[in-house]
Amino acid sequence: MACAFPEDDEKEAILKLAGLTEDANKEEGEKKLVAVGNKGCGKSSFIQCFLTEDRLYPEYVIPELQRKEIICNGQTLKIVFREMPSSDSEFDVDVRARAYPGSAGVFLCFAIDDRQSFLDIPKWHEEAKKYVPDAKFFVIGCKMDTRVNDLPVGRKEGKDMGRAVQAVKYYECSAVNGLHVADMCLIIEEKLRS
Repeated sequence: MACAFPEDDEKEAILKLAGLTEDANKEEGEKKLVAVGNKGCGKSSFIQCFLTEDRLYPEYVIPELQRKEIICNGQTLKIVFREMPSSDSEFDVDVRARAYPGSAGVFLCFAIDDRQSFLDIPKWHEEAKKYVPDAKFFVIGCKMDTRVNDLPVGRKEGKDMGRAVQAVKYYECSAVNGLHVADMCLIIEEKLRS
């Protein structure tokens, strides 16, 4: 009989790779950010583009915890990114429950070309708010290069969703062509400092 939950050793190895164990290597002064959203919404590509400030191939996947330093106005902000698994499996729910605490910011991601991922933003917000009520929330419309005539999700709808979940800001970006990602780095850095 197949087990839906990884064996203890395998589970511990996965959690260690994700930086979610007691002995996880944490740097002093880091601000942790997490990204959540439906599978395939563009979280991995968005994060990698944010980290490298370069456009990507859409199939790129982040295997582990990622770090970046942002320097603005002579001050350095250390951030650590963690992409969250998106299924409702017992294991993924457990990983998310361990990853949220201590997060300074949460990226609520959806794909502009996937209306269901947009409609699920309140679900992700509710889950994250339970673990990090004081975090700053950002709604991120990924894959903006796929939008045609304001469909399936228009910019106004995205802004309205941002207000509905009391996000600090709504952004749209494209990791494929790097559009608006570098600008977001500076604005997010400013919002995390305030």
